[in-house]
Amino acid sequence: MNTMSPTSMFSSDDGPRRVLVVDDNAVNRKVLARQLSVLGFTSIVTDSASKALDAMERDHFDLLITDLRMPGINGIEFAERVRELSQSVQIRVPIVLLTADATVEQGPPASSSPVDVVLVKPVDLDTLGACLKKLLPEEAGQGLALAAGSQQISDCPAGSDLFDLDYLGALARRGVNVFSLLQEWRREVDEDLARLDKYRRCADLAGVRSSLHRLSGSMGLVGSRLLMSDFQQSSTAQQMPETCVLDCLVATTRKLVEQLKQAPLPYGSPQQ
Repeated sequence: MNTMSPTSMFSSDDGPRRVLVVDDNAVNRKVLARQLSVLGFTSIVTDSASKALDAMERDHFDLLITDLRMPGINGIEFAERVRELSQSVQIRVPIVLLTADATVEQGPPASSSPVDVVLVKPVDLDTLGACLKKLLPEEAGQGLALAAGSQQISDCPAGSDLFDLDYLGALARRGVNVFSLLQEWRREVDEDLARLDKYRRCADLAGVRSSLHRLSGSMGLVGSRLLMSDFQQSSTAQQMPETCVLDCLVATTRKLVEQLKQAPLPYGSPQQ
């Protein structure tokens, strides 16, 4: 990527505001795209910062949403590159950083940060909508009215100590096909658990950390905040996590998968 012109990344036409989403987790991308659609935004999704930078050469975007921990260029490095490339046109496109680290303070970061807002995953629709309204206030009205008028499901049966049924129910009420989402989520989790097992067997620390990071994002998608935090902490370890720690994470994840299969789900059917 070489130069950035005002007619590519920073120009806007008369249509809905365009948001570029960068996340290496496919299910995360799908949920964010659906949330943005409900809020009245057009979204383009990419699975890496390098692809996002390429996309920005070809088209304009009014706001960027990026995950923090990604293979290759991470979210902060991506934001720094965007800031460097945008200096010549003197326009600051808003950047929202997503993180699975529950210890990070949500909201505006330090003034020296290349990002404008930090949000902790999983991000509900109302929080995302309020964030976009603040960053793009003149464009966010119609979709945000829908978000504000939506009702949180309060009659979801309490069926689990590992996931948040209210969170999944709220997604369904806002148009997400949660049945389909969970099918894809289970496939992703099974694949990541298989990768984790492979990397553990050959003592590949980088592979183990990458698998743990992906699993952390997957846990956030079903509102499993504690398990998400445990995976995130293990993924940042400088040394190979202890066998007992990994065994416990894997066993708890499989329990979560089974609970989701057996729970009396209030959000629809395969035909939803």
